[in-house]
Amino acid sequence: MRRIRSQNPRMIDAGLLGKSEILKRLEADQIIRHGTWDRSQLKGAGYDVRMASDLLFITDPDGEPVKYAVGEHRIDPVILQPSSVALVSTKERFAFPSDIGAHVSVKWSWARKGVLVLTGGFVNPGFGFEWIGSRLEKSPDERLHFLIVNVGSEPQTLIPGITALASLQFATIVGESGNFPADSTQELISTKYAADAPNRALSLFPQLVEQNERLNRLSHRLERVEHGTAPLVTFGVYLLAVTFLGVLLNAGITFASDERVVKLSEEIPRTWPFALVAICAMGTVALIVKKILDVVIAALNAYSRSPRRSR
Repeated sequence: MRRIRSQNPRMIDAGLLGKSEILKRLEADQIIRHGTWDRSQLKGAGYDVRMASDLLFITDPDGEPVKYAVGEHRIDPVILQPSSVALVSTKERFAFPSDIGAHVSVKWSWARKGVLVLTGGFVNPGFGFEWIGSRLEKSPDERLHFLIVNVGSEPQTLIPGITALASLQFATIVGESGNFPADSTQELISTKYAADAPNRALSLFPQLVEQNERLNRLSHRLERVEHGTAPLVTFGVYLLAVTFLGVLLNAGITFASDERVVKLSEEIPRTWPFALVAICAMGTVALIVKKILDVVIAALNAYSRSPRRSR
């Protein structure tokens, strides 16, 4: 199909392609290569690109980075844990003509789950072409690439070959693009990127997970120390109480055996035996001290059993 361009410069036919026009382009082997697009992915004014089963950079359940190179296909779903990062490519292969570009839009279905889909915002005309000698040919394996980060609190599932990553809205280009073919990163990503490239590019998110795990471990250790010291504190309080009562009793005996006290007791009327008065006084003091210690011990026990605030 020729470029959509009006003879009158004031009346330029340009805008987003609708579903019927996109389908015409696809059937003419334009924009997306034959055998890689699916009619079910067509929308009213766009196309939802899907995740490929190869050229994946993910993290396995043990936390180790894994790379699936071109041609190494993954069948099982990819579980994207919170704060995990993945680099994926599209199942669709592209070859944009000189009069078509595309806006890349993040899907709301991912955004509302806390999944960030990071990529370039626009696909230039000529993307998917390359020079073969003096001839301009369609690239055999030109894809779009996406960095995906789960910033939510729940794991998310990505199914190779099925999961829609983003939506493309195709627009006609007015005037000459001036840069044909467009730059490609396919070879760079497929051959130069190591398995941990996504984690290094967005290292903040894995580091947040590591710091959170360290904080949880410290919190558990602190709780164990607190629970382990509670009986020791209780024993110490009881030991202090017994020591205090022993000192009090010893002081009472010393006081009662003092010569001046004995002499004073001989002057007290026989109806008020001094020994009885001394014993009652010491017993009252001991009872008051015991009550105070019971209250302190009860407070310590209640504190040791109370739930800790989340840290």
